[in-house]
Amino acid sequence: HGALTVGRDANEAYLKMESVEHAARILILASGLGGPRRLTADETARLVSTRERLGFTNPAPSCRPG
Repeated sequence: HGALTVGRDANEAYLKMESVEHAARILILASGLGGPRRLTADETARLVSTRERLGFTNPAPSCRPG
């Protein structure tokens, strides 16, 4: 079993794989703390607002409120 990422070049594919591995680590750690939970719409909106305030301009389609 494994994951496959693709990108416009090898570096982009590598960065996407880093994101997949980071998410997997978060899920493993959350499982040890009682399991992951879905953020509320308000919590998600606050995170999106923080991203914007800090100047992150890249899209985060999985972080849409609602």
